[in-house]
Amino acid sequence: MPPTDLLILRRREPGRPPQPFDWATTSPVDLPRGDSNGDEPTRINTWWQTHPEMVLGQMRAEVGLHGVFGLSVAADLAATPARLEQALSAVVREADTAGLAAAPPTPEQQQTLEQRAGLMPAAGDEREGHITTRADGTFTVVESGVHVPLPVPRSGTEEMRALLTMRDQARTLLDVEARSLDDTGDLDRMRSDLLHLWEQYRDRYGAVNRFTLRPTGRTSPDGEPVTARIVPTPVRKLMQDPYGPLVTALESFDEVNGTGEPAGILVNRQIEPRRPILGADSALDALNIVLDQQHDVDLEQIARLTGQTAEEVRTELGTAIWEDPASPGSWLTRAEYLSGDVRVKFDQAQAAAADDPDRWSSHLGVLEAALPAELGPEEIQPRLGASWISDDDHQQFLRDLLGSRSVTVSRVGAVWSVKDGSYGLAKITSQCKSRHRHQEFLAFLKHLARAYPDRELHLVMDNYATHKRIEVRDWLAANPRIHVHFTPTSGSWLNLVEVWFGIIERQAIRRGTFTSVRDLVIKIRAFITGWNTRKHPFIWTKPADELIDKISRKRKYVSTTHH
Repeated sequence: MPPTDLLILRRREPGRPPQPFDWATTSPVDLPRGDSNGDEPTRINTWWQTHPEMVLGQMRAEVGLHGVFGLSVAADLAATPARLEQALSAVVREADTAGLAAAPPTPEQQQTLEQRAGLMPAAGDEREGHITTRADGTFTVVESGVHVPLPVPRSGTEEMRALLTMRDQARTLLDVEARSLDDTGDLDRMRSDLLHLWEQYRDRYGAVNRFTLRPTGRTSPDGEPVTARIVPTPVRKLMQDPYGPLVTALESFDEVNGTGEPAGILVNRQIEPRRPILGADSALDALNIVLDQQHDVDLEQIARLTGQTAEEVRTELGTAIWEDPASPGSWLTRAEYLSGDVRVKFDQAQAAAADDPDRWSSHLGVLEAALPAELGPEEIQPRLGASWISDDDHQQFLRDLLGSRSVTVSRVGAVWSVKDGSYGLAKITSQCKSRHRHQEFLAFLKHLARAYPDRELHLVMDNYATHKRIEVRDWLAANPRIHVHFTPTSGSWLNLVEVWFGIIERQAIRRGTFTSVRDLVIKIRAFITGWNTRKHPFIWTKPADELIDKISRKRKYVSTTHH
């Protein structure tokens, strides 16, 4: 199995020299291959080489995800917990011997520990960011489930307390409104008290949403000076509280003159609990009520609302509902029944009417009238990817187009998968060259022509001068089945091979250690071999119209080029 490294890191005290750094380097080693076919040269962490007793199993070389040999560990899983405990115990003993156990805290660390010891866990209803006023006049904010000090300038402490008082009163008011249907005197007094708190705040500090404009020294593209909105510190800090926006919603703010007026919450009820409907005057009214409450046709519930029997409401509703032939005993509204795939429903009703004409024959005329008109061949415009065209038809079309009988097409929802087992839509054909002149490029073109004979090739590349030498153009003219497409300036992202370059760079090159160019080439070729055994197509996830729009915007800033 792939190994998992367990590192135990310890902060060094000031003045202590660092420990050996071999755990961050790799060294060459020959490991037995997992297929028992001799040894395989590879590289592993230097620390594991010098401490093999700390590896909980036998190290060996296995072929990884992309065909590259890498480190694997064969171990007895049942014995692993005990071996892990022994290894960790050995680490602790070695740390004690070397004086690397827990060191006493520095004065600064001790002060931090003492401060944290006085922190209180947040209450169950105090969410992350909740701000609290303490008895000593300071403030705390909930971070990671505990109250930590929230610094507020002394000049803003009174305003912060006023804001938090309005927050708590507004929360209480809304909770009471949500629980009660009655506009009681207590509810009116709570709303009046909140209005009074807001008026006091406005008269002393100004509107909650007030701000000042400060020049930034920058100008916009049209030459206008850019300004920054400066919000009072207490209000800015309040915005990290989950109910901070509730306080700013207490007023309707006029940004032109900087004044606020009482918002609806300070004037009348904002939360109206849904009143249960216990009766209806007609079966049709009851149907609408039931659809609103449970989204399906329930004759028994409709009967309870009207005080009738299920059969009586069925008769009264008439053609407003229809029994579903695909699920006898269940009912659909007329709108739902006569929409969707009406042809399937018509076929289902025909089959049901053959067995029970009295029950189902009335459906046929209604469904037949809802059938869409047949389209003539000249009216059908098939498009690649259309949902009404089967996967088999798409597959046959692509096989004919690409001249390959091994193309397969499958679809899951809106995602299409197109593969060609003969060469693969993302197969990598490569050559490693020490130089990038037109001679090497022309040799690679000939290599491609031999690799893919008797079919048209479309090559996407950038505007590098090597790609457009006269020798290259002459060869392309003599091989008209090979077409070249140049990406525009700043448009290399249009070439999907750039995606693959990113993959090999991240997975095989970036963290590799190579002793020579030959070593690097071997690793690249091994990666490509592994890739081609599991090749898959690259699929654009951005819609075509967005890509075209992006290209159109680029063209405004790029001079016209001719290729």
